[in-house]
Order: sequence, then structure tokens, then C-alpha cells
Amino acid sequence: MALYDTLTNAIATAQKAADAATLGTLRLLKNTIDTKVKDGAELSDDLVGNCALAEVKKRREAATLYRQGGSEEKATTEEAEADLIAPYAPAQLTPAELSSVIDEAIATTGATSPADMGRVMAAVRQTVGQKADMGQVSQLVKEKLVN
Repeated sequence: MALYDTLTNAIATAQKAADAATLGTLRLLKNTIDTKVKDGAELSDDLVGNCALAEVKKRREAATLYRQGGSEEKATTEEAEADLIAPYAPAQLTPAELSSVIDEAIATTGATSPADMGRVMAAVRQTVGQKADMGQVSQLVKEKLVN
């Protein structure tokens, strides 16, 4: 629950500083968490982290779409919001750590071709949990199994 308390304190600080952008972004995250708690989830650092991770992912995807649509200003705003939320999300594995986990999963499952991708992905997901973007994992697994 320490993350939730940190978030609440950050909201109070943003409110005192009259930082509307930070305040709005952090309040949205807090509302997402509060909604999950009302729906029966237990308030914990894992819940806060998972909500933050989902919100960061949404904003990064939106930034990509805005950029593809030629709206650089909106993309920059989305990225700034993602950066505000990111400290509340679980730390992500470095590319080297992720590559090591994938190599280990390939060795453990005995995968030799792209047809074995499902088994490797399941093993990696079990190991990394929320510490890696599974889209990125999928791409890396595919590259390693093709080569």
C-alpha cells in the first residue's frame, strides 16, 4: 500500500503547486485504482503497479497512433503523462535480462522452431510476470526461434 500512499501524496503536492497536468494525470490513475478496489480487488502495491502499467501502455500506444496521424503535440502530451505514471509501475527488465530469460525458456522447453513459440511464451510469462511488455517478448522470441 506504500505506492498508493505515495500516489496520494504526489496528488496533494501537485494540487498545492497548482500543476494541473500532473494533478489530472495522477487523479486518473488513482480513480482507476479506486474503481478496481470498489469492484472487489484488494488494495496492494501489486494492484497499483498493474494499474499504472496498463495506463502507461495505453498512453504509449496513443502516442504512437497520434504520431502516425501527424499530431506531434498530442503524442508529446501522451508521452509526458506516461512518464508521470511510470514510477508507479513495476520496474521493467533490461533488454539483456529479457534476452537471458528468453534463452533460458527456449532451452528449458526444448523449442527449436516458431511452432514452439506458445510454450516459450508461457514459460517467459511465468518468469517475468508484469516486468516485461509481452509484445516485445513475442517479437524477441520469434527472432530467436527463426534464427
